[in-house]
Order: sequence, then C-alpha cells, then structure tokens
Amino acid sequence: MQSRYKKLFDKSVSAILSAIELYNKPDFKYREESFAILIINGWELLLKSKMLKENNNKLICLYHKIAIIGKNGKKTKKMEYAKNRSGTNCTISIDKCIIRLEELNFKLDSNCLTNIEAMVEIRDNAIHFCNSNKLLNKKIQELGTASLKNYLQLVKNWFDESLENFNFYLMPMSFFNNYSEVDGINLNSKNNEIKNLTKYLAEKEANGTFSESNEFHISVKVDLKLVKSDTEGSTSISYSKDKNSPNVYISEEDITKNFPLEYYQMYDLVKSKIPNFQQKTFFKLKLELENNKKICRKRYLNPYNKNNAKKMYNNNFVDQLVKKYNDL
Repeated sequence: MQSRYKKLFDKSVSAILSAIELYNKPDFKYREESFAILIINGWELLLKSKMLKENNNKLICLYHKIAIIGKNGKKTKKMEYAKNRSGTNCTISIDKCIIRLEELNFKLDSNCLTNIEAMVEIRDNAIHFCNSNKLLNKKIQELGTASLKNYLQLVKNWFDESLENFNFYLMPMSFFNNYSEVDGINLNSKNNEIKNLTKYLAEKEANGTFSESNEFHISVKVDLKLVKSDTEGSTSISYSKDKNSPNVYISEEDITKNFPLEYYQMYDLVKSKIPNFQQKTFFKLKLELENNKKICRKRYLNPYNKNNAKKMYNNNFVDQLVKKYNDL
C-alpha cells in the first residue's frame, strides 16, 4: 500500500506537469495565471509530503490549530483543529509548512525561498484579480523556469527521486512574443496593481545571490537563439538577396565561440595529449584536417585581403588529430 507522503508526492508532480502542459499550449488565454496557481499547488504538496515523511505519515502534523473561544467571546489557552466549511480539518499554509520544516532542520535555500514567495504573490494576484501585462508575463516565465529547476533539485535532494522521464521545461515565449523589446513598464499606466506587482518581483530578484555552485535560483533569463545544426530535419539556410527572406546575423562572437583555439593553443593541447609527440607527423595530419571547414576556419583581418588569413580551430580538431596520430 502506497504511503501517505508518497501519494502527496505523486500529486505534487502531477500538479507541476499540469502547470507545464497548460503553459506550453499554443493558444491559451489564461496561461501565466494557470501556471502560477498550479505550480504553487505543486510546491505546497511537495513540502507537505516532506512533512509527512519526517513525521511517520501522521496527518496531524499538517493540521492547523486555533485557540478555542470561551463563553465570554475571548480566546482561551486551549487549542483545537480548525475546520473548513464541510467540517474537515484545515491543513497549514505553504508559509507555515516552510516554518515547520525549518524547525525540523530542513531549511530551504534563500534563493529557492525567495522564488516561492514571488510565485505565491503572482498566484494570489491571479486568483483575486486579473493581471495581464507583457513585462509581467516575461517575468513569470523567468521566475517559473527557475521554480521548475529548483523543484527538480529539491526532489533530488529530499526524496532521492529522478524526474528525468518528464519534460520539465517551459516553451520560450519568444516564439510568439518579441520580449526583447520589453525593458520597462509604463509609469504613467493607470493599472497600479500591475505596477506594484512588477516592482515587488523586481525587488525579489534583486535580493538573489548567484554563484556557479549554487543549486537554486530566483529567476532564470530565457533567450531564444538561432544555432547551426547538422541533425536530420534541421532547417537549412542560404544566402539570398530577397528582401522578404528572414534575417540571419552571424557575428564575430559566433565565430569565436565555435572556433576558440588559435594555432599555439591547439598545438599545446595536442602535444599534452600525445606522450611521444613528433612534429613531423603532427604537421602532416594538421594539413589534412585543415581542409575540413567544420573543425578549422580561416579568419580574415581584412575580408578583401585574402593574404592575411588566420586559422582558428575548435576542440574537435584536437580530438580528431590525436585520434589519427594514435591510430598510426
């Protein structure tokens, strides 16, 4: 028989998957609001699942207590479990659950906690009022992406569970909205609710701490970039003078990223990987591989002067040269 905490855990995962599924629908008018509501539902169930796990599956740990009101109408020192309209015991809020977990020495990372607080505020605004704004939608995606990453990490840390079989990602809304143009809000806007919420979220993001070793994040910026792909089914592009053709820009930075190694860097890497290095064999193999434009590229200081070419290499060049050398 499945334990209580495992049932809540499974419900939590279902809520998160539902949030992602609704968000990624091509045309869904209540996208951001539904996502915020469901993802916080998933977070609350996850935290309560952890509470149950650490309290031997006793539901009493999740019940909310209130003071009993005496005959004089004043609160007494005696406590009772709060009831909802149907007479069922009320469970604690997500905030109270976080506090009780801290008392059990399961303290959330500060970035993770701040992200949850921001998503709760979005959820509350979505439930009690209708907020819609292009900048706000962008913020929700950035906070939501971080929230999903944090969720996966906490599941791994607390439950030793892997959710790799599920696609935990949000479709970049850059496919449909030009978010690159969104860099601020209209301070003259009459919608004070949106301004206040956006300001609150910005303050939350500003409180974050970032380091390469940190597993949790408040917000994750989502960029959509066009990259070259050799996989089957990828879109081909070619040069065209047609004004109606889509614009594709390739910068010097793009070339440097794909071919980061200058000759001396490539040479040192090859030499460090071959114990009995012989220059004569190296130069012979180098000349053969330099004809492959996928691993070696000429970079011109002046595109109109072909005599000033500088060869640049990527890491695959090094790997292929070392392999050919060792196969001799």
